[in-house]
Amino acid sequence: MAASGRTPYVGREAERADARQFLDRLVTSGQGGLLFLGGEPGVGKTRLAEEVLAEARQRGCLSLTGRCYEAEGAPPFIPWVEIVERSARMAPDAFRETLGESASEVARLVPSLRQRIDDIPAPVELPAAQQRHYLFTNFLAFIERGAHTTPHVLLLDDLHWADQSTLHLLEHIAPHLGEMPMVIVGTYRYVDLDVARPFPKTLETLTRQRLARKLALKRLPEGDVTEILAALGGPPRASWRPSSTARPRAIHFSSRRCSSTSSRKVDSSATTGSGGRIWTPRPSTSRRGSGWSSAVG
Repeated sequence: MAASGRTPYVGREAERADARQFLDRLVTSGQGGLLFLGGEPGVGKTRLAEEVLAEARQRGCLSLTGRCYEAEGAPPFIPWVEIVERSARMAPDAFRETLGESASEVARLVPSLRQRIDDIPAPVELPAAQQRHYLFTNFLAFIERGAHTTPHVLLLDDLHWADQSTLHLLEHIAPHLGEMPMVIVGTYRYVDLDVARPFPKTLETLTRQRLARKLALKRLPEGDVTEILAALGGPPRASWRPSSTARPRAIHFSSRRCSSTSSRKVDSSATTGSGGRIWTPRPSTSRRGSGWSSAVG
């Protein structure tokens, strides 16, 4: 699995094999599933998920992404809203057909649809106790129609920041994934699993009920780090001091810094969090490689 035009994907053979099993079942038997990818910031969760989506596209699936956000006041259901809006932009005519009789309820969730489609009827007004169930049932029917036309692979990124509404909808959809051609991949950070937020409970519930598979991504071993550095055109191996493990984002940033400061000494005492040293040139400045973060997740 390697997305074209990007740094070659290195390592994660076991995790990639697990993810490929989801795609194999999706393509060959029309069975979906829910896969959670967890790990510390910068360890490569989003990059692995994007590689899964890239392979899914190569195998004829529709791949769509929606993200959760840390900022206060983020709209409810935001990753679902982003997925629906992207789908609507890709094929407007087919999208309207897929909406079918669920159009009014999906537009309740995604109001911008009314600006694109002028024949969406007004939503049915129900007592509050019934409204959410009716909304979720119609949204499920909508995505099922789409998935039976073209198998879907969806990425819900940064679920540790998800609001309760987003997760309730995921919990409603999850029991049906085994009978529909849709795989949902969700990423989350271990360090941001605040028990005061709703995601830890959703994660525990869905995995306990065997409605989701959970994979933990660890830091890359030294051999994979060396291969990444070679792919990035980093400095010779002799100019680096190895540690036992490293995060891909730190490797990308360190390689970038060291390529412009290769004549300086390398400080092997820099750390990436829980004790594992990385390669960092001296003098050290900011460790945030914003230009690289989109490539490694």
